[in-house]
Amino acid sequence: LIVFCVGLDSSDVGATRNTRSLLYRAVTRAHMMVAVVNEHVRGGMLEFMGHVRLINDRRFDNESSSKMMKMNAAAEHIEHADELQKAQQLSGTAVDPIGVP
Repeated sequence: LIVFCVGLDSSDVGATRNTRSLLYRAVTRAHMMVAVVNEHVRGGMLEFMGHVRLINDRRFDNESSSKMMKMNAAAEHIEHADELQKAQQLSGTAVDPIGVP
């Protein structure tokens, strides 16, 4: 009924697809609630969550929130990770997941 996702994020470029798959499976298996427990992982897929803040004195506005969404963000992250992994394989050097060698 309740799923706790613990330690599923990774900054490893090659693990990006696996991370996304594990999160998807965890969320779709839950019936009532999902909780993601994660440490700060620089360059990980969930890194942005460290910057999300609740503003107590505002009501949720679906219309303005929809305008802020970037529907293809996960796909762009995967594409970027694939490009970094290819660059790493071609150069034979390690590449930082946020794009800094």
